[in-house]
Amino acid sequence: MSMSSRACRLVLVEAIYMSGELWAEMSAKEEAKVKSLKQKYKHKMAEAKLEGAIRSSFSSKPGEAIVKMAEAEKAAMIVMGTRGMGTIRRTILGSVSDYVVHHAGCPVVVCRSGAES
Repeated sequence: MSMSSRACRLVLVEAIYMSGELWAEMSAKEEAKVKSLKQKYKHKMAEAKLEGAIRSSFSSKPGEAIVKMAEAEKAAMIVMGTRGMGTIRRTILGSVSDYVVHHAGCPVVVCRSGAES
């Protein structure tokens, strides 16, 4: 059978094994980062005399987590940033902001950083 007469499909799989210790170490580092960010934004909110809440969610699907959190909080609007991935990378990996824009039940504003302009 020639290559042109059969359907070919390429599947790339990256399997990563993490021992329980490595997973625990990585989780602890991320939780520390999140705690630091929460404190930073709590302070900024207090300085600006803004009332509100800071929520975090650990999920393998951040877009879904953001949409669910917005629904739970009855958000009137979602304002989020973008990492500025290129077109090809965004197409392959997907985009959290694209997911949120298309699945949120409220308006979504996506802000780019000055470096991306």
